[in-house]
Amino acid sequence: MKLKRIENFDQQFNHALSTLRKQIISGELKAGDYLLSENKLSERFGISRPSIRKVLAILEQEGLVATRRGKGSYVTDMLKFKTDKTETLKVGVFIPTYENCLQDSDLNSFERLHPLVKVQLQKITDDSNYYEIVQSYIHSEDPLDVIFIMDWHFQDFVHEEWAADLTPFIEKSELFGNLEADYYAQLFQKFRVGNRQLAIPFGFSPIVMAYNCDMFDRENIAYPDATWDWERFVETTKLLTHDWNSDGVFEQFGFGFSAHRHRWPSFVYRNNGNFIDPETGKCVISSQQSLEAIQFIADLLHQYKIAPPCISAKHIDSHLLFARSKIAMILVSYFSFMFVFPGLPFRWDIAPCPGKPDAPHLMLSTAFIVNKDSANQEIGWQFIEFLLSKKIQDRVRLRNSVVPIRKSSSHLHVEPAREIDPYNYNLFNELLDNFKYISVFPSTKISQPLWDEMGIVWANLQSPVQACNLIERKINLQNNSGYQNHE
Repeated sequence: MKLKRIENFDQQFNHALSTLRKQIISGELKAGDYLLSENKLSERFGISRPSIRKVLAILEQEGLVATRRGKGSYVTDMLKFKTDKTETLKVGVFIPTYENCLQDSDLNSFERLHPLVKVQLQKITDDSNYYEIVQSYIHSEDPLDVIFIMDWHFQDFVHEEWAADLTPFIEKSELFGNLEADYYAQLFQKFRVGNRQLAIPFGFSPIVMAYNCDMFDRENIAYPDATWDWERFVETTKLLTHDWNSDGVFEQFGFGFSAHRHRWPSFVYRNNGNFIDPETGKCVISSQQSLEAIQFIADLLHQYKIAPPCISAKHIDSHLLFARSKIAMILVSYFSFMFVFPGLPFRWDIAPCPGKPDAPHLMLSTAFIVNKDSANQEIGWQFIEFLLSKKIQDRVRLRNSVVPIRKSSSHLHVEPAREIDPYNYNLFNELLDNFKYISVFPSTKISQPLWDEMGIVWANLQSPVQACNLIERKINLQNNSGYQNHE
């Protein structure tokens, strides 16, 4: 009997896979029994023959079926050996970003679809030593199969040649049959080297300006918008900075600066500056546009004094001051909304980071990589496909503030309105036409002089010119062969 057609392709495919698997594991289909032909299975489950072939390929990978040329697929007698020896898929995840994207229930859903696969998480919490930690797991006797990364980790995987080329999997996958229509395809480019797709993006966020609406209303100041340039930004932050007692102690600042590497570089990009020349691979931070941006940040702190003097590379510190109504504006990512904005006693919203109208915005992205030396690449790919399915991408949007890579999921209307979602949540759509990542260096180690020397500038112990010249010399000395940017 033909089953009622299920509208969603992901549901149709998973229904076919789980139904056949259940029939085999339960014993309804016994060893030696032949499955229906591809044509009849296609008609029964309402999916195409190529999709049925993929279902059968997964079952064959799990050892549940085998194929005889000219006869079709039959149930193997390997189940009795497989059921007490499941395949373990070892997944390395970066905490806390991973926890803001996925939950254990998602992994449980994958395991229910693949009962002969057990997902084992290896949680990595130390971002400063992420490279060394992942390296130790990659080269261990029991290596990771799949690794969840942020975009700034990607170049290390390229440099060390740890990532498997996922292009052959993509070409066979119906999930990516219409990449441009179903996903934000421009974000895939970041993780492509030549013709090789070395990682699959999962979620993303531009760096935006969050602002306290109540503070703006009290001062009768118009809210920030896409027209804001640096002059207007400075004027407004001055109006929002107060020493009400005139005792030299400021009770409120207009802006909260973060020295974190995923915050302040936004000003460089918004001035059309750059860190690495994409043609020569050389560090160009002393270029006019980049230097102007760094000088502007230094002036915010030391000349205009419209941001707290305490400098921290932990953006959580500026989040705390914002939550306590001590500062009116901060740079944030959508990843931060879950941690910063629940329970705030004031109204808030987001706007683009101020700068030149034609300048790019700083973008962050999560992605999944498959270890090129993994013996479980096929299972690893099935795991990634599952996470990019509509079911999981919808879950991400409905419970988190991260922007899913799947377009339809990112546009889901969430009811009732949540305190973690700004009114201008869909701002990300306007910023996708022009963006850059900070991960333009060939490795995280090579970029270290940038963060070290800028910390001294923010402390007002070194001029931007001195710092930028020194950074260029150090980085270009380490990378004297040049570097071809892969963006």
